[in-house]
Amino acid sequence: MGIFKKKFIRLYPVAIFIVISAFIISLFGIKDFNLYANILVLLNLHGTGMSVHLDGCSVIKPFWYVSSMLWVLGIYYYMLKNFDKKKVNFAIFLIVFFCYSFLINAKNGHINSIEQTFYHIFNVGFMRALGGIGIGYIIGDWWKIYKEKIQQITFNTYQKIIVTFAEFICLYFMINNLILHRLKFNNHMIFIFDFIAIIILFVVKKGYISQILNDSILGDISVNLAKYTYSLYMVHKLVFAILAGSLWKYHTEFVYTHPLGNVILTLSLVMIFGVFTYHCVEQPCGNFLKHTIKSKHN
Repeated sequence: MGIFKKKFIRLYPVAIFIVISAFIISLFGIKDFNLYANILVLLNLHGTGMSVHLDGCSVIKPFWYVSSMLWVLGIYYYMLKNFDKKKVNFAIFLIVFFCYSFLINAKNGHINSIEQTFYHIFNVGFMRALGGIGIGYIIGDWWKIYKEKIQQITFNTYQKIIVTFAEFICLYFMINNLILHRLKFNNHMIFIFDFIAIIILFVVKKGYISQILNDSILGDISVNLAKYTYSLYMVHKLVFAILAGSLWKYHTEFVYTHPLGNVILTLSLVMIFGVFTYHCVEQPCGNFLKHTIKSKHN
């Protein structure tokens, strides 16, 4: 069960820090704080269907996937440890298929609204975690089997150009529709398929884009930036809440007059808070907990 200790050590200090920060800003009337709802979140119940009403803890809502992930990892870990792998692989495939087909049909092509629960049991967030982690497991298992064979394959320039074009199309499609919010598709499964294609293309590394991003200085930069992603992800709602209760509330003329400046300011604050959280909370608390657990075992 070491994976759960590692996840807990890395993920929970930041979550606790966000809850404390949310409580502090609530003292200034910036954002409401619901103690009961935040306790449910820290008990790992958000994103499972067991935490329904979350008013007053919106700043920690990004933790929903962490909660769902830990539960799903536990389920898949138990299955793989106690049952035949071939049967488990087939079962995970069926779970992935059921989760996404259920969500697409129940939500008319959409898979958002993670707190929504159908028939008092099928929670959107939890089913998304079952599906997403299941897909990750299937791709990872496939890569373990075929990694050596794929790495031995040599592509000529023409073939590399074709793969590079596929990489570009997949990335452009994702950026244009999700990051730039130009959604044109009512069935969100197309994004799941695009994610799968991107992951496989970048794992295989047969195109120029994946090779440049992996083997060049850009790869080193992306690796260094990746360590901040969790803290950035967790603090962005907190920053939005602070701005919504201050600048966006009392200085709307600035927002309307300088929209680009507002975007730059918001992104800058998220980066500053995220980097601060990583270096002052995530990293030191994680190291402290690791040493504490090791010393107790010794």
